[in-house]
Amino acid sequence: PMFSRSRNKTPKGLELLVLEDPLAVMSCFSQMKSDEYDTIGEAVGNIFLAHQRSADLLSLCAIEEIHSTGRTEQLLRQDSVYIEILQQFVKSRGRNWRYQTLRKPLRRIIQSDYSIEIDKMRLPTNEDLSINRNNLVNTIKSVLDPIFDHPESIPPEIGALCRFLFELTDKKFPGKGYKVLSGSLFLRFICPFIGSPKQWHLLTRQEIKANTRRKLILIAKVVQGIANENTEFNELYMNQIHDTLVEYIEKLHVFLDRLIEISPSLEEIQWGNLKEKRINTATAVQVLTDFFVENHSTISNEIIAPLSHFYGRAVLFGKRLELLLFDYLPPEDLNIVNELNKANVSAEVSFEIKELRKQKGKNLWQQLLHDIVECLRTQEELGNPMVALQFQIIRHFEPIDFDFGEQNKGFTKGLRIRRRFRNHLRSGTNSVRLSGSPLPEVYKTSQSMMTNGEVDSSYTDLSDFPTEFSEIDDTLSLSIWLQRMEFSEYYKNFYEAGITEVNQIKPMTDQQLVDIGIKQENIRQQIKESIHTTTNTKSKSRKRKHKSKRRRSKRSGPSSLITACETKMEVPEVYT
Repeated sequence: PMFSRSRNKTPKGLELLVLEDPLAVMSCFSQMKSDEYDTIGEAVGNIFLAHQRSADLLSLCAIEEIHSTGRTEQLLRQDSVYIEILQQFVKSRGRNWRYQTLRKPLRRIIQSDYSIEIDKMRLPTNEDLSINRNNLVNTIKSVLDPIFDHPESIPPEIGALCRFLFELTDKKFPGKGYKVLSGSLFLRFICPFIGSPKQWHLLTRQEIKANTRRKLILIAKVVQGIANENTEFNELYMNQIHDTLVEYIEKLHVFLDRLIEISPSLEEIQWGNLKEKRINTATAVQVLTDFFVENHSTISNEIIAPLSHFYGRAVLFGKRLELLLFDYLPPEDLNIVNELNKANVSAEVSFEIKELRKQKGKNLWQQLLHDIVECLRTQEELGNPMVALQFQIIRHFEPIDFDFGEQNKGFTKGLRIRRRFRNHLRSGTNSVRLSGSPLPEVYKTSQSMMTNGEVDSSYTDLSDFPTEFSEIDDTLSLSIWLQRMEFSEYYKNFYEAGITEVNQIKPMTDQQLVDIGIKQENIRQQIKESIHTTTNTKSKSRKRKHKSKRRRSKRSGPSSLITACETKMEVPEVYT
């Protein structure tokens, strides 16, 4: 779903832009420097994770990482923002599983006094090499068996990511799917927990002795060798456990085969059922705000401007981004000249976003990504590739990769959004611009949307969806009323019968409701009761407002009313 019922608040501002428009994420990826991989990657990943939208981001990152790899030896071995996001997700979702699985065997290793040293150069004179070798083999089994014997205990979302990575890799490098999973699960997730001093404080409060450090590092090295499918080491003494390495490499393949078999696809994960802590996205939003402010000029000139020639929604992205960064950008970077123009563009953008959401439905991010990819791919075929947006998905996507399924319009059932109002948006704003300060071509407002210097009220009606620029109007349209009453599935019945307003339902009889397809008696009764309650409440509200207005009129007197009207009708000289 677009926004699941997670424990985090409904997104707004830059957070909402990132979740709705893939061009925001692609702009980040194309402009960031190598030293920003961890900070920007973590910020973007946290926003998607907080709103249970990780599947969208992970699929893009996996495609980019796998298809940008030239050789199998480099799979998940280099540093990139895609690996950073993938591994951040694995760590956040698999941290508890890793701790619960490895806590007991690793604590036994730390508390034990037996030796597993098999290097003759390090072997004390009072220790036996064969005994130590057996100790090492048994220790490896105690660490890996709890993992290999229970693939079903791995969190399903991690299994879904592993399945997606395996299928992508096996398609590009046939037979090498195991390698990418070994890199993601073992080399970057399990081995650091075993061999890194930063993780040892989770296992014991005592100081780790030198010989215990050696044991943990040696075990991590063996696990790393199994993950890399190495049966021979550069250190000759490690070849003493060759048979164990061969045995556990085979077990690794069986484990990964079973994991892929039982894991769902990314699209099948019920993200709303996953237990998660509330994620504070304020830090992530601030990191991305700083990044976009610093790179706004480059993004506008190298991405938005050239892309807008063949992808019209790039202009909408540019407007949304500048509105969000309006208070942070230097004057020379502003294309929206003043506060008056800002209000006009804000109203126009709100209307465009509302219509786009209605058109695309809950799969807005994926569908916009599909549109961007198709446009960029067409330009590459015509010999005009965009230098700033060189993504692998452009050359490797297929129509089946964007199987959107049923297009449910709007938000998922059960979402509750706080509804507030902003008078300046409902009343309309003057669209006259200061002379000598026209908007740039890319941000010129559509003439069809402006009439007599005012914004048409239909363009500022945001009753269907929230945006980052305005709050939701409470216009009681039929679709919104049905969503509030949780009868949205009957909107099509009313619409096909020519009923588009709530007040048209009130005079309908029970038989008329049956004729338009509402067969259940209890549903018809609820609709009738709800419509009477709604209209009565509105009528009482109007009466209260009318009485209050009459009382104010009597107190203020006729002269003050005339003065107020005259003051309201004054027009500044600059507009005349």
